[in-house]
Amino acid sequence: MEPSFHAEIARTGNKAEAIVCQDSQSLAAFAAYFGKQISKASLIPGRKKSDILLEFTDGTSVRIQNKNGTGGGRGWSVDRRDIKQIPLEESGQQLLSHVCLKKGAERPEICQTPALLQTLLLGSDEQFRPTYFTHSVIDKQTNTIKELWISPTETLLERLNQELYPNLVAKKTCVHLSPRLYFQRKGGGSKDHAPDHIQLKLKSMPDTMTRLLPQTMLQSVEQTP
Repeated sequence: MEPSFHAEIARTGNKAEAIVCQDSQSLAAFAAYFGKQISKASLIPGRKKSDILLEFTDGTSVRIQNKNGTGGGRGWSVDRRDIKQIPLEESGQQLLSHVCLKKGAERPEICQTPALLQTLLLGSDEQFRPTYFTHSVIDKQTNTIKELWISPTETLLERLNQELYPNLVAKKTCVHLSPRLYFQRKGGGSKDHAPDHIQLKLKSMPDTMTRLLPQTMLQSVEQTP
């Protein structure tokens, strides 16, 4: 059986995270960025908000949520859950049901707050909240990371909050939080789990990302002993 579109996107993302943990150039770039030697890079198992744990020789560590490629051209899923589990009042959940699941015609006006985005993006489990976000691009011929970008979570979240609309905006079958973030039905059919779950999608990364790979000439010179 051929994997579904959604399953293929998830599989590619998981592959990228595994490569990052083993790719010598990526690990060297992380070490240079943090100014510390890495003792271990490992995948965080399960459906957590963080994908990668970087541990340093000084005993500290950081948690990373990685997004790979373009997300299939539609952006990356940063949250997926049953509509009743989305932290909105009943009227907000009703808006999502009417627009994303096509279960009604009313479009109630719903204000939004930064707390909504923070909960959906970072989750409620402090142990697995990402401290950094990365964006990777795989070289499919060599199975290495050809592009890698990074941003502290606080910096990225601040920029995303600055872009939020005052109210949720319904457009066709999506509900938009900002020009960059939107809710949509997960979708799929018999090959997909929970097609009526609601996803929060991130269309593109904000301009808070710092490029780690490929290195600039200046970065290469600065790392030369």
